[in-house]
Amino acid sequence: MFIESLKAYGIKQSFSYPGCPNDNACMEGFYSILRREEININIDKYENSRVIKDFLNKYFTFYNETRIHTSNDGLPPSSKEQKWFENHLA
Repeated sequence: MFIESLKAYGIKQSFSYPGCPNDNACMEGFYSILRREEININIDKYENSRVIKDFLNKYFTFYNETRIHTSNDGLPPSSKEQKWFENHLA
């Protein structure tokens, strides 16, 4: 079903070459942070897929709107994006 959904939206799925995590270093780094800051801490609380979805939605909101990112000059992604728009679309 996942692959069919991608095709329906015209999205091409791609994979890193085996043994080459640097092909997708940004996502590999994100997955590492997600496991460390959310999944490993709350895994015992994930009773079903609905609970997991709630936990992940809360984490993604935190990650994008509150958590500072050194690669974004100490800003969360949403603030960095807003700053970009202010500087480029004003």
